[in-house]
Amino acid sequence: MQINYKYQFSLLFFVFNILTFGQVGIGIPDPDPSAMLQVSSKNKGMLLPSVALNSTTDQITIPSPAEGLIIWNNGKGGLSETGFYYWDTSKWSRLSTITPDMISKLDNAEAWNITGTNSVIMADPAPICH
Repeated sequence: MQINYKYQFSLLFFVFNILTFGQVGIGIPDPDPSAMLQVSSKNKGMLLPSVALNSTTDQITIPSPAEGLIIWNNGKGGLSETGFYYWDTSKWSRLSTITPDMISKLDNAEAWNITGTNSVIMADPAPICH
């Protein structure tokens, strides 16, 4: 009776890989247990994919985008407004729509004018910027 060691080794390797699932760390030896991926650097950032979206409903540039997928729209497509976008069910939504020109200081009493459709409710009226 001949034993097929190649088959047994492959099966053992497959089972071992299933049991050793863990976190991935880039630039860090021990990633946090609550994170799937942790990136660490003292002098570099993380660069997300730069994409030229054609519109907020574009599903051609990235076919079948996953819910919550995050990209940087570089403004070179039909959607010229650059920024971070995420896929939300059937459309690309900007992570932030507030730009510096939307916020203007009214006077020295730390009053602010915020133009937009989102609400900001503050329990503490202390100044938010100094």
